[in-house]
Amino acid sequence: MIHHTIGIYPNGEWKCNGVQSEHLAEHIAYNLRFRPGRTFYVDWICLNKGPIKPEVLEVALKAADKHRPTSDTAPYV
Repeated sequence: MIHHTIGIYPNGEWKCNGVQSEHLAEHIAYNLRFRPGRTFYVDWICLNKGPIKPEVLEVALKAADKHRPTSDTAPYV
C-alpha cells in the first residue's frame, strides 16, 4: 500500500510523498524528529500541527491533494 504524506511549512510551501507501508514508521519518525516546525499529515491524519495560519493550511492541503502520489517517491522530500 502507498501512503500519502504531506509536509507543510509555515510559509505555505509543501512537499508530498508516496510511502510504502514498510517504510512508513521510519518516515514518520524522521519527520517528527527532524522537521518539528512543519505540519505533517499521513493519509489525511495530522500527526504534527506546526505554527501555521488556518488559511495557509487550507490552501496548501488543497494544492497537495491534486498532487497525490500513486507510487513510492523515495528518496523522500
